[in-house]
Amino acid sequence: MGGGWRAGYLVLAGIGALVWLGALLRGQPEAGGHRAEAEDAAHKPWMARAREAGPEIGRALRHWGTLRWLLLIEVADLLVDVFTGFLALYLVDVAHLTPAVAALAIAVRLGAALAGDAALIVILERVGDLTVLRASAAAAALLYPAFLLVPGVVPKLAVLAALSAATAPWYLVLQARLYGSLPGRSSVAVTLSSAAGLAGGLGPLAVGLAAQGFGLSWALAGLALVPVAVPLVPGRAP
Repeated sequence: MGGGWRAGYLVLAGIGALVWLGALLRGQPEAGGHRAEAEDAAHKPWMARAREAGPEIGRALRHWGTLRWLLLIEVADLLVDVFTGFLALYLVDVAHLTPAVAALAIAVRLGAALAGDAALIVILERVGDLTVLRASAAAAALLYPAFLLVPGVVPKLAVLAALSAATAPWYLVLQARLYGSLPGRSSVAVTLSSAAGLAGGLGPLAVGLAAQGFGLSWALAGLALVPVAVPLVPGRAP
């Protein structure tokens, strides 16, 4: 229609907001015309649970053993989902590869990450999760700069596959550690991770603003600090 990609995303966001608002206003109809009573009965237990969870959430946020995992999940995501979001643009705009190669790179990244997830099940039977986290962070600290610097299509894709497999365990291990820091309080862990995810949404914005001000290559180069931070933040296991 002649618009840019930003306009397309804004249109999709507007459509999504309208659909969400319509679903919110419509609610779930109940048979027999007792919709209001059913909604009241459904909401009361939720509000009671929310009042009970409030102090639990406050205590969890004051405990570094929980807060550090929340922080680390969002930091690690910069080199997982955020990097994936900018990958095709980097390959076309900075590395000057074709859109077809960029699409292939996305497929390679997703496939290697899936393989890394599958391998993690076997690895955790032999090695502790913090050891896996630190080893994968060390590997990513070497592989990510190599991906940015190595020339040629085949070497870039090979390094990208290794990097994707190395960072695959991060989210799973960190989420497990978050739940482990809140034994018997999985609802609190879900609430905190959801709230942290909203704050973590500023990550793509920060990278985008850095790319606008300094260029995409420098913006993505800053993500090389992520694997350095991953093994430093946890400290000792709780």
